[in-house]
Amino acid sequence: MEFFKRHVHRLGLVATVAIIAFAGGMLGSAYQVDAAQTSSVVGKRIVVAGGSTGPNGVLLLTVPGLGELRGYCGAGHEHSQISWKNTTSGPIDAWMDYFIEGPTGEIVPAGSIVPVALFRSDLGEQYGTFVNLGQGNSPGPRRAATVQVNTYRNGPNAPCGFQAIATTWKTT
Repeated sequence: MEFFKRHVHRLGLVATVAIIAFAGGMLGSAYQVDAAQTSSVVGKRIVVAGGSTGPNGVLLLTVPGLGELRGYCGAGHEHSQISWKNTTSGPIDAWMDYFIEGPTGEIVPAGSIVPVALFRSDLGEQYGTFVNLGQGNSPGPRRAATVQVNTYRNGPNAPCGFQAIATTWKTT
């Protein structure tokens, strides 16, 4: 924007109008601008000092309109895990890098639970660092989120750390 301010000031009003018309024409012909869009960033970090979350895990983060993330670690185990659950009434498109083969994408039915991050202290490795979620189609309301996930545990019965930060977007 600073570039345009400096150069447009030198060129004058006619050049300003030409630049705006050119950019507007390009955008108008190739892209549809949504009238009502909102975005936000939500995040949370939890450390479970007791070394066990129980079978239901701990609620780490709710991603508005797209589901929830839960952290799990069991007594005596050397790993910690984060799973995402589709809590909506319909399918969600999901892409993640949890699998060793590389990033994958799938359509996840309502109510399904999918692992998105796993830390194995015996190997010192984490599998999975992100999940991208999306629902809806254009024209119409849509939602999307990119969620960065991390978990850590350094041995059996050690504290478990869980962290998630989501950038969310929706249009009506």
